[in-house]
Amino acid sequence: MNKLIQQIEKGKPFFEKVSRNIYLGAIRDGFLAAMPAILFSSIFILIASIPDVLGVKLPEDVSAWLWKIYNYSMGVVALLVSATTARCLAESVNRKMPANKKINAVSVMLASIVSFLLLSVDQIDKGLASGYM
Repeated sequence: MNKLIQQIEKGKPFFEKVSRNIYLGAIRDGFLAAMPAILFSSIFILIASIPDVLGVKLPEDVSAWLWKIYNYSMGVVALLVSATTARCLAESVNRKMPANKKINAVSVMLASIVSFLLLSVDQIDKGLASGYM
């Protein structure tokens, strides 16, 4: 046990340096801000998965509905994490800037959401989008 504690103590300066990194801190804080939405989404995956593990078969329409709600709510979580991570990074940068030159957190959040949506769009082979390509 003492060897394990000594190994952890050796890594302490490295971990302190990592914890002071504003980018990693923004990612951590962004995920923490989205934690209620993550927990809400997790409820649906539990309800959809646990009956299968126990050998109980849910009706197909109920199972499909639960998985659809889970997928949609995780999509919202992705948008939320993108926005809150950008906001946390803007706030940490604002702490080091002069009072008259602050970054607007709402603008940063909107830019991150738009960027996320632009990067996550995939080409649709069949359907409505194929007529426009």
